[in-house]
Amino acid sequence: QGHVHASSGPNKMPKEPSKTIPKKPSKVGAKGKPKPLKSGKGDPRHGPPRPKTATAPSNVFLQQELIRLKKANPAMPHKEAFRTAAANWSALKKTEAPAAEK
Repeated sequence: QGHVHASSGPNKMPKEPSKTIPKKPSKVGAKGKPKPLKSGKGDPRHGPPRPKTATAPSNVFLQQELIRLKKANPAMPHKEAFRTAAANWSALKKTEAPAAEK
């Protein structure tokens, strides 16, 4: 009769229900295969698709130069061909710079 339980008393706060943290969506599907990424095309939340920008002149030159170098030397490794094409672009820009200033 005179016993007071430890769980009861004037200072005891009632337990609040525990909050569950929502899980992040998995990057892997149910069968272990990766889920396809959302492209955002046609999704009104992402706005209209952007128009394609023009290809940079350096990229156009490098694409054409790589084709030319590979035809001239098919055994040349891609890394070496790209390095040569980049050097050719750099040399071309240096020769065009004085002409552009006139």
